Amino acid sequence: MSNMSHEPLANHTGLVQSVPLGDVAGRFSKAASAYECHNKVQRLTAEALLDWDDCPHSGKLLDIGAGPGTAFATLGPQSVTALDIASGMLKQLKGNFPDYQAVCGDAEQLPFGDNSFDAVYSNLALQWCGDIPAALAEIFRVMRPGGSARLAIVARGSLPELQTLGLRVKAFAAEDMLEQALGQHPWQSLHTQSRIFQCHFANLRELLYSIKGVGASVGADKNSGAGLKGKGFWHTLNGQAEVLRTDKGLPLTYRIVMVQARK
Repeated sequence: MSNMSHEPLANHTGLVQSVPLGDVAGRFSKAASAYECHNKVQRLTAEALLDWDDCPHSGKLLDIGAGPGTAFATLGPQSVTALDIASGMLKQLKGNFPDYQAVCGDAEQLPFGDNSFDAVYSNLALQWCGDIPAALAEIFRVMRPGGSARLAIVARGSLPELQTLGLRVKAFAAEDMLEQALGQHPWQSLHTQSRIFQCHFANLRELLYSIKGVGASVGADKNSGAGLKGKGFWHTLNGQAEVLRTDKGLPLTYRIVMVQARK
């Protein structure tokens, strides 16, 4: 990952172009105030992570890619350290959770010593790392022996609807690559599962704005020969999108790898 900024993208899903990390951090900071209006899939995966049994998170907890923050009351941590790339997200987080320690840091180079945390939580953050195996190695490093981790990572196969519409989709990591990277470390226990999460929207503009609203971006595929602003393109795109409509609305599908591990 580039050294042009501090951190890899955190707690966000959707589409992104290849841009300097400083630009990405700025975009996510600008989205901070509206983020909680659009983070539909983040709320679904957070609920799944927090409800996962047999993996207590007592003691010191690290939330990687914290965004505007997550309520960890059900896990009972003694303290929460929240790390994110975007200073705007951390400012929002401090307003929501003033007792959390907010840290602007890099998931691939965590600014903490070995064996610092009893628990690590990361909800839809690690897919933005340029080197996911490095981030997973860092998570293992900062966990204390006996510590636990709960992770949700966007995987390849996500957002097929946008690909159908000819829109640019980030090349998320394949599930087997994630499992291989996790398997490089001597966990006491390791459980992974691939799950499908689907959100629905009233119309295409709402769907696309939901992506922008969490700080990501979307554009036409470079091979489509069109941009998103032209009226003709929008008319065609809306027509194509309506073909995808279900009784619940226009779908947006994510394939998420859920990870539960103990060091």
